[in-house]
Amino acid sequence: MHYSQTMGTSDFASISPKFLQTLQKLKSTQTGKLIALDCEMVGVGLDGLDSALARVSIVDINEIVVFDSYVQVSQPVTDYRTHVSGITRADLAPEKAMTFHECRSIVSALVGGRILVGHAIDNDLRALGIQHPLCDIRDTATYLPFMRVDMASREKYGSAMKRRKLRDLVREKLGDEIQHIGAAHSSVEDACAALKLYKLARKEWETLLNWQKQKTGTPKNNPKSQKRQPSKSPSPTRNNRQSRQKRENNYYNNSMPTYANKNTRTNQRAYYVSLST
Repeated sequence: MHYSQTMGTSDFASISPKFLQTLQKLKSTQTGKLIALDCEMVGVGLDGLDSALARVSIVDINEIVVFDSYVQVSQPVTDYRTHVSGITRADLAPEKAMTFHECRSIVSALVGGRILVGHAIDNDLRALGIQHPLCDIRDTATYLPFMRVDMASREKYGSAMKRRKLRDLVREKLGDEIQHIGAAHSSVEDACAALKLYKLARKEWETLLNWQKQKTGTPKNNPKSQKRQPSKSPSPTRNNRQSRQKRENNYYNNSMPTYANKNTRTNQRAYYVSLST
């Protein structure tokens, strides 16, 4: 894997110690074809209403942490959201956090060519500035059996299906508790929770995806040599009738003069057809 593919030359001028440590660790790590990702944000801008990436966590299918790092924020942080994110000013110091470009470089290499699991993962990918094929995303927030019907949502957003909180899904489907009230969230814990939900519904989930692929296009496992069955040929009686009518029309068009009055031409044609039958 090439972890430098999204980093420019200037980004290597000051490589963080965290980045070098992570590279050494990843060189000796075997990662499977499925991973789960979750991010934590801090507030920037006026009153901290805008969000900036501050932590990224990735676990493999066995819920073992593959990557977990704080991320330096280029803008002034106006709200660390510590009560939710668990992030403090010390966590984002250069000695402890890698730069955004370093983090994105590693995450891009890790998610490439793999199934990516997460909850509302579109927000995480947007914060990272990374695109991932939709067919390789398993989002527990948009999986229909995990959503709930809300008619008010239909009037407001055009869809009656509403996303549910990860905490509520874990409580209902897994009988477990995460994101305790009054305690900070953990991106590692949330990534593992989304992964557990996916594994719980994996068989039905993949069956649904395969059915959708077959409905919208030819499945990849269909042999290319498979030929279409020829359509049934029309009956001889119908062919003869059509050929006769075509001969009559051609003869009429070539032999009859052109009339300025459309009604006159129609009457002349009807008269000719009546004589020839």
